[in-house]
Amino acid sequence: MNILHIINSHKWTGPAEPIINLSKSLIGYGHKVIFCCDTRSGTALADIAGKMKIPIEGRFILSKKFRLKHLINDINVLREVVKSNNIELVNCHLANDHIITALSFKKHRGLPRVVRTAHNLIHKRSGYLMRILAGSTDGFITVSQHSKNIMINKMRIPEEKIKVIYGGVDTDRYNPAVDGSSIKKEFKIMPDEKVIGMVARFRAGRGHRLVIEAFREIKRKSNKAKLMLVGRGEELDGMKKLTEELGIENDVIFTGYRQDDLPRVYAAMDLKVFIEPGGDWSCRAVLEAMSMGLPVVSVDNGVLAETVENGVSGYLVKKTKKEISDAVLKIISDREISGRMRVESRRIAESGFSNPANQRKTEKHFMNLLKP
Repeated sequence: MNILHIINSHKWTGPAEPIINLSKSLIGYGHKVIFCCDTRSGTALADIAGKMKIPIEGRFILSKKFRLKHLINDINVLREVVKSNNIELVNCHLANDHIITALSFKKHRGLPRVVRTAHNLIHKRSGYLMRILAGSTDGFITVSQHSKNIMINKMRIPEEKIKVIYGGVDTDRYNPAVDGSSIKKEFKIMPDEKVIGMVARFRAGRGHRLVIEAFREIKRKSNKAKLMLVGRGEELDGMKKLTEELGIENDVIFTGYRQDDLPRVYAAMDLKVFIEPGGDWSCRAVLEAMSMGLPVVSVDNGVLAETVENGVSGYLVKKTKKEISDAVLKIISDREISGRMRVESRRIAESGFSNPANQRKTEKHFMNLLKP
């Protein structure tokens, strides 16, 4: 197959990593792949694609703001690239690149097939556009049954056009054999202390305040508990101030953004807490933790309820301080429960969410869409 991936972003965030990983794998399976992203606002995403030897088309503007001349440029470039490279399938990933792709081949019948991957359904505008563009789109991929139901019931997209393919995780990189001792040494974590971890960008809606407030309740019952918050973002300073106001600043660790040593950071944790997904509704941070063999305490909502098995690999809870703190205390105070959940988390990650398995499912779906 000859495939083109297009995304109007320059950032290594949200859906960027799974798109890059899929592109690399498809090339490894023997397919031709061209990757198109915004290279004018920044080069972080393009640089990573280049390092992975994924061919990049840099003539696109792919602006997030509507400009007629930019739209015309991108439509013309896309048509030329598709024609000159015999592209059979265009996979778009965000609202603006979906518009560009649909307009480029609106009246076209046959090749290329147009596929939209709905990585999240946060923005009403994106959902409205998907409904409008459904007639110019051959298929949709989404990351959960929950998302599929929204697309069917609220966006009126035909069910037969939607394929659920769950997010994937690198189970080799994220595995229970990784040693977290260097991270424990870095942050002076004692051997008998229990580390409750959260990996998420510090931004509104991700649940940091709720987790910090729940942690204060946990500390009242477990003096050996530590909270490790991993990430960066605009609300970081506010959350640091909150820990001081609650008098728990000495027991909350802010690691900053971690990338290269993220598996070792997970290895220093005893469990993972996750409240709300960000730009990637596959909840990759949950999959990474499960692949590391960590129990997960998560809000019972959306794809999280399809990923975490309640009472098996963790606990699904309501979005309250009491339910979160009670679930965490159950895990850190009972070695048998914790040990069993560690085994089950790893098993579920390997059997249902490994990158190779889900990338092969995507490849098969693309091939089915190309059948006459």
